[in-house]
Amino acid sequence: MKDLLFVMKLHSPVFAAAKLDDKSDEEWEFEHKQGCGFIGQFVEDNVYNHICTVSHARTLWQKLEELYASKTGNNKLFYLTKLMHVKYWEGTSIVDHLNEFKGSWIRCQEWA
Repeated sequence: MKDLLFVMKLHSPVFAAAKLDDKSDEEWEFEHKQGCGFIGQFVEDNVYNHICTVSHARTLWQKLEELYASKTGNNKLFYLTKLMHVKYWEGTSIVDHLNEFKGSWIRCQEWA
């Protein structure tokens, strides 16, 4: 998601600590709403119901981090289990298989 925000040039209201000097208050508020709308497209419906009223992109990002990036034992167990069950599927490219394994391995290392 972070990469997508940068590609779409919607990262400023999410990651800037304060309003940028070259933006008016109206432009800054509009960018916050754009960022919230963009992020909202990628969350599940049950999560969207809890965040749909948030209009400040940085606040939304922090709320989602609390929900998804918490380093609890359950998350670590989830990624370890996922890593242990990575299997090669006949007919898929070996590159896709290795990328899936690499992604699972990196997430497990983050929880270590």
